[in-house]
Amino acid sequence: MAWDIKPLIGLGPLAFGMSPAAVAGASTQLGAVTARNTDQDGTINEYRRLEDPNFSYRADGLIFIATTWRVKDVLWNGVDVYAAPPLDILRTLETANGGAAQMFGVVVFDRLCLQLSGFYVFERSQPYDPHGEEQDDRGLTVWERVAHEDTMSKFAQHVHSVSFI
Repeated sequence: MAWDIKPLIGLGPLAFGMSPAAVAGASTQLGAVTARNTDQDGTINEYRRLEDPNFSYRADGLIFIATTWRVKDVLWNGVDVYAAPPLDILRTLETANGGAAQMFGVVVFDRLCLQLSGFYVFERSQPYDPHGEEQDDRGLTVWERVAHEDTMSKFAQHVHSVSFI
């Protein structure tokens, strides 16, 4: 299955606002929920197999989709974000977003409501090397706009502009 990134809409066949039952029924390839928890703000988080996206819901509507490098075929305009060189993905998304920022080591593309973790090692000022010795901790999250803006406003003082171009 191709997991096409659709900013402000969703990922693959999944759209923000879908109920947990609708998400579960959207793809026969999704594994069963293996864990579920509720945050203090009422956000419900669902976890599946390592090769499946994870999901968060508020008021029974999908607000957050997270993938790791183990999720196959996560695509931005037909390019697999985990197969392509990390710096290429960072530059492509920065251009599409009209800029980039970083917060706690996570790269934020605010207009697209996307975040990348592990694609850039800020401590060494270099992109992750998928052929190196380091553990692969790359992840991509797609957010519903209001949830993203809510989260970003809580940490606004920690957000700093960054560029990969």
